[in-house]
Amino acid sequence: MNMNLNQAIKKTTTLLQETQHQWSRLMPPHVDADMMLGVFINLFKTNPTLLECEQTSLWSAIAQCCKLGLRPDGLLGEAYMIPYGHNVKLVIGYKGLLALARRSGEVAKISTAVVREGDHFEYTLGDEEKIVHSPTAESDSPITHAYVIVTLTNGEKVRKVMTASEIEIIRSRYSKGSDKKSSPWNTSPDTMALKTVVRSLLNSGLVPMSISRQLLSDDGSVQPLDHQELQAIYDTEDKRELLVSVGDASVQ
Repeated sequence: MNMNLNQAIKKTTTLLQETQHQWSRLMPPHVDADMMLGVFINLFKTNPTLLECEQTSLWSAIAQCCKLGLRPDGLLGEAYMIPYGHNVKLVIGYKGLLALARRSGEVAKISTAVVREGDHFEYTLGDEEKIVHSPTAESDSPITHAYVIVTLTNGEKVRKVMTASEIEIIRSRYSKGSDKKSSPWNTSPDTMALKTVVRSLLNSGLVPMSISRQLLSDDGSVQPLDHQELQAIYDTEDKRELLVSVGDASVQ
């Protein structure tokens, strides 16, 4: 790692610590601020390219992670901070989407699965919808469907089934770079199929969520905060000094 990146990591770490009392106020009660601080610091050490991005997008992603209470460590599958051109995009993973649905207080159970060639699978529409799935195929068999079943606290069940071709259309339309070997579409196809069907159901409005759906873009990323919103979050006695410091954290 070059000297400039080391300096950027140190500056950003210092700014995170100095503003912890501000961004921690955004977090839901169940999220620990020190834990989240450690996640951010480790993320920048393992993916310093984030610090080369436009700083407003970086600090917007940090604030949005805190608001949503989702860990962007890439391990739990809740959220991902991804360098995208000159900006940082915060993308919610399917486990993060499920967590946001559960926090609405109106969801009792969520079940998800992929269907493979060789599985017994039936899906009935109409007045009495029904999914019957008996997994029998090998784990490396091609995916034919993905589905999610949400049971609400009132006992109602909401279902969504997507075929492999429908999932592929979403991939082609919204996931640039999905053909790369490193793309999660190639490294974790099951996860991406599940994320696609979960997001499709949640976007339908049939399942309550703890956040506004307007925050989510079609590609699964979270709408960034504007400069005024960032000022309101990272406010100090000397607001100008903080904003200048944030800008200085980028790699020159």
